[in-house]
Amino acid sequence: MHINSLNGKVIPVHQAAVEHEHRSVHTHKSKLKRLAKNQN
Repeated sequence: MHINSLNGKVIPVHQAAVEHEHRSVHTHKSKLKRLAKNQN
């Protein structure tokens, strides 16, 4: 959780951004795996 210092409310971390970043990393790993397979 992240505390918004302006109003003191506790707000969630930008979940959408975190999920998007996670998906991007997963997709990148999948691409690397595919490239490795093509080279073999």
